[in-house]
Amino acid sequence: MHISALANIGAAAASLDRAIALIPGSVRSGLEAVAKVAAANAKASQAFKDHSGYLRKNIKGFVFTGGPYESHVMADSFYADWVEYGRGPVRPIHAKMLRWFVNGRPVFSMYSKPSKPRLFMTRGAKMAEIDSYYQINGHVTKAIRQAG
Repeated sequence: MHISALANIGAAAASLDRAIALIPGSVRSGLEAVAKVAAANAKASQAFKDHSGYLRKNIKGFVFTGGPYESHVMADSFYADWVEYGRGPVRPIHAKMLRWFVNGRPVFSMYSKPSKPRLFMTRGAKMAEIDSYYQINGHVTKAIRQAG
């Protein structure tokens, strides 16, 4: 009777060791799921009009693994900050007029009025933050169950 109790403790310790070994990978996969949710929320945002589709195509979620795991969402376009945080008025400096394209046709202007902030990334991140507990908890729970 005493020997079987020790065998069960040994099996439980081995199972616990397997579960502990699986936790970092499951936390990473949970964070990857959170990053995908945040990127999808930012892409689906109605806070801004995306005439070319360039900004929405360049929103990506990823996980940093050097040191503590961190989930990030990034909009890799030069004007994403101006859309997110707004900007002041724009006037031409090195030219007589401003030029941009709408529906493939050039538009010229001497002045562009200020734009207000459109918090598409912030809203997407906040929605993902709410979901992050459930995503990470689900991945860790699944890993512990797989460990036996």
